[in-house]
Amino acid sequence: MLMNLSFNHPDFLPSVEAALADDPLYTLLSDSNSQRRKLVNIFSSRLLNSSRGKLSAYCIGEHIDAAAIWSDLNQPGESSWCKGLICQVKMMTSGSMNEIGKIHKSIQAMESNIESVQKQCDDYLVLLLVDRRYRGQGLASQLIYPTLRKFDLEGRVCGVDTFNPVNLPIYQQYGFDLEASVEFGNGVVNYQMIRRPKG
Repeated sequence: MLMNLSFNHPDFLPSVEAALADDPLYTLLSDSNSQRRKLVNIFSSRLLNSSRGKLSAYCIGEHIDAAAIWSDLNQPGESSWCKGLICQVKMMTSGSMNEIGKIHKSIQAMESNIESVQKQCDDYLVLLLVDRRYRGQGLASQLIYPTLRKFDLEGRVCGVDTFNPVNLPIYQQYGFDLEASVEFGNGVVNYQMIRRPKG
């Protein structure tokens, strides 16, 4: 059953850290699981605090077995330069600045591509996560399909990006088309995708 998700939920950041620590970007940056979890926390906080649009979040499970966070790009977000600065300080003190520095140009190219995609969109899927224990059970579809059906009825265009190549056919099944990609090295690529309303 879908529930509204509060970012203040005590399980929110631990769930994000656990679900995304094996994402290709974080495995590129560190071999240490605890370091990857720290980086997931920093990057996710930065992402959520710099959203251009108003965020809405949904989850499945009392302890956040799966979650989706959408940004409505037609409504101004509540981004905070102060919170963004805190995320930057955390990043600088994370012990991974050398690794982050190596991919700085790729991050800039990715952010430019995402901005270009978002200019074509009404909504953006900021974050989709499924706890490893529950993957392959259709939880992502339970989170995504109701929103996509609503977007179809309202004629809304949406976008998403992912580092995980396993996600590409899944998003294509949802109707997303590959728009662009950015290489990060060692086979790690960020894919930017757009979905136009389906009739």
